[in-house]
Amino acid sequence: MAGGRILLIGADLEVQSLLKSLPEGPLLQQMETFEELEDSFEKFNDGQFYLIIMGSKIADDQALEAGQFLQFQCPATPLYFIVKSKERLAIKKFVKNGYKNVFLIPMDKDLLIRAIQENVSDEKLYKRSYRPIKVMDIQSETQLGFDTYIYLPLNGKYIKYTRADAKIPTEKVEKLSKHSVSNIHVDQKDMDKFYEYTASILIAANGGKGNEMSATEREEVLQGSVRKLFVNLLDTSENAGYDEGKVFLNVCQNIVSKYITNGRSNSWYKDLVRAIGTGTNGYNRASSISTIASLFAIGIGLQTVGDVAIAGFLCDISLADVPEDILEKDINEWPEDFKKIYETHPQTSVNIIKEKKMVLSPVCEKAILQHHEEFSGKGFPRKMSGHKISQEAQIIMLAERFFDLTSTRPGHKTYPPLEALDIIFKSAAVDFELVSKAKKLIPKAA
Repeated sequence: MAGGRILLIGADLEVQSLLKSLPEGPLLQQMETFEELEDSFEKFNDGQFYLIIMGSKIADDQALEAGQFLQFQCPATPLYFIVKSKERLAIKKFVKNGYKNVFLIPMDKDLLIRAIQENVSDEKLYKRSYRPIKVMDIQSETQLGFDTYIYLPLNGKYIKYTRADAKIPTEKVEKLSKHSVSNIHVDQKDMDKFYEYTASILIAANGGKGNEMSATEREEVLQGSVRKLFVNLLDTSENAGYDEGKVFLNVCQNIVSKYITNGRSNSWYKDLVRAIGTGTNGYNRASSISTIASLFAIGIGLQTVGDVAIAGFLCDISLADVPEDILEKDINEWPEDFKKIYETHPQTSVNIIKEKKMVLSPVCEKAILQHHEEFSGKGFPRKMSGHKISQEAQIIMLAERFFDLTSTRPGHKTYPPLEALDIIFKSAAVDFELVSKAKKLIPKAA
């Protein structure tokens, strides 16, 4: 059997489509059932495949058996498991049995693609793949050493913005800032060059000390921390006691203090722009909404910033396995059964947290339960209106709407911050006074 392939076992049509969109060459070898794999076990050895992916059509007990054998037969070949239900997300159990990682689709789609790209060494087999980097990590009049690209969301295309062999002009950096563009893109294969570039810039800025992180790295670490927390909260294979619940709460508080609220009042608008996202995987969205909500809470002088931050990244945890094609549609196009599920997701999120014995403050819990209630009374689940809705919940609603309007998403127009707040104001979903206070925090030129 020729090497340089990916073995895909028991994947459903969605995952097959996702993986087939990546290769330019004949990269995939597929098996449909566990029995087909079982009949071929003795033929497997390291070096035949870049990696092996077990799909969600394979039952958990069969996947565990396959993991144990494949770990013995080809221990150097990375093995991944794909699940499509949060009830199957038991990473610790599968890692103990030979798997390198478990990916929950669609939540982990971007991470799965990245894992594949990092394990496939032959660049000829893949189309160019782009990673967002923070504009604030780029210093004008320096030579980057890698090409950069701008993403056009309405037609889904990337266009080259700067060349690797030329210094990036000041006017190009200023243009991005003027239009509140927080991210540009580099080819996945150039990420090491990007990290080398930012390290040299930070060392030069800090008198030879290299202990600072770039904004891009900081965001990646934040998203990684959020994912680790989500995985532990969603893992139903292990029961949690109150001691574990305290650990989960401490993790939340550490994430908030280290990555979300720390020093944010000193560079408020700069941090707001940095939180505007490119790519909307669940961890990006959760960390960005938490940061945006915290910044608005800080800006208007709210005393419960920590509660807002925790509620911001936990409020939608129950939607981790909802198909993207549903969430991307207008709510009026959703299937009726899903509308009912969606309207109960604030309570479901709280239930997931309570099942892990994580005790939230009353303010934080109320913010999660009410974060889809609209000031006009048209929200859900209780159709509350006006000041019956907690201010913390209103700030999370504001942050979610703001994130969706300002972030770069395929097929959607991207709005500048002030225009986004105007749209939110007119929607009557958020307290008019709260939106007005938020608008005063944004520079008029933004």
